Amino acid sequence: MFCEFNRELQGLMIEKSDQLKKAQIKERLTTFKNGLAADRYEFFSTPFIFSQTDFEKLSSDLKHLLDAQTNIMNQIYQQRSKQEILDYFMIPNVLRAYINWQRLLSGEQTIARLDLVPHKKGYSLCGMNLHTGVGGMACGDAYDLLMESLSLEPYYDHGKVSAYLTLAEEIKTLCRQQKYERLVILDWQSHADKGYPSFELMQLSFIQAGVRLPVITHTEQSYPEAWLAPEEARKTLVYRGFGLNEIDPYDEFLHALLESEANILHGFEDELRSNKRWLALMWDEAYQARLTPEQKQAIKQYLPYTCLLSQDTLPHFIANKNDYLFRGNGTTRGQGVLAGKAYSDAELEKKLLKIGVENVLVQEFMEADDMPILHDTDEQPAGHKFVLGLYIMGERSQGLAIRGSKVCDRINLSSGLSKTGWAAIINEQEKDQLIEAVRRL
Repeated sequence: MFCEFNRELQGLMIEKSDQLKKAQIKERLTTFKNGLAADRYEFFSTPFIFSQTDFEKLSSDLKHLLDAQTNIMNQIYQQRSKQEILDYFMIPNVLRAYINWQRLLSGEQTIARLDLVPHKKGYSLCGMNLHTGVGGMACGDAYDLLMESLSLEPYYDHGKVSAYLTLAEEIKTLCRQQKYERLVILDWQSHADKGYPSFELMQLSFIQAGVRLPVITHTEQSYPEAWLAPEEARKTLVYRGFGLNEIDPYDEFLHALLESEANILHGFEDELRSNKRWLALMWDEAYQARLTPEQKQAIKQYLPYTCLLSQDTLPHFIANKNDYLFRGNGTTRGQGVLAGKAYSDAELEKKLLKIGVENVLVQEFMEADDMPILHDTDEQPAGHKFVLGLYIMGERSQGLAIRGSKVCDRINLSSGLSKTGWAAIINEQEKDQLIEAVRRL
């Protein structure tokens, strides 16, 4: 398991805290963060690792979960109208014309990040992020910088762990298949202003991977109007770096772009597939009946029991609140996640009513595993709990981003008490070599 696999390494890093200070890791990571304008991020000053054997099994099993989602999507499509489906997943009316139903029904994807909580018995799925704007990939580059600062080989099969490298290969293949003249990585200014990493690393990775097109970054404020004309739009591949929650769905530029003939990765079917209601749908017995044995097993093993809250079930879950987490369906990055045991019955009911009972998912609570690490080289070690983000790009899995907090079960990137990092995938021999190298620091 993640914590157990890391305990010896993290214990050594605690012992070597003086060497970490001498290597000026904190300062170098701050410079790296500032270069990306990533004010919202704080990077761990210590590396993490993940068992290659466990990673391969986890990747294979989680693909069955994605297949289960596609299976259920096809069942829903046969049973309900498009309007009913879009109502259920709360897609704004004004954007419903920009849903690619073929992608939804085929399960085609460019990139996904599945968020997992490590506990003593395994891993629990807490989020499915199946869209091109998914965050956290810059953590791999921060890991490379950390290892270089300590003069340690990154211990990875291709030397570097950057998640952008695999994504770049996917994009390069796509560009070869079509006749484009430019690739635009499109951010939204309100998203950029929130302190998330800029897209320069992605841009550089695409160029270094040999994408034989000009690779340009823009926001809605800088995107050239001339490229919205049909002739130029057809020559443009747009990588969408923003999500529905960052935009005004009535924005004039957005609709001009969507109405142009630009090829956009992807439409708002990504938001539909990332909706947290899928966590409850996978436990619906009617849909499970038509899943494969592998899909059912993946749900049972990795997804704690989840259902939608209702007025009828509210008293039951309030009475048994210590066994459950309560999630607002629109919540992201740990915000709005309520641990039932943290509140009195009256306090919890008041909060749930404020969110809106119909917008709350109830999930069986699994106690997250923890381990002591250095939260900062200037502080004493403290116990931390983690969320791991496993990336899947096309058919390939690629590393794990980490979010960790020393305070509570709700791990939130926007909190100054949370940090982010990366876990390199290594085998037992490489782990032994790494630990020996750290001993010599």
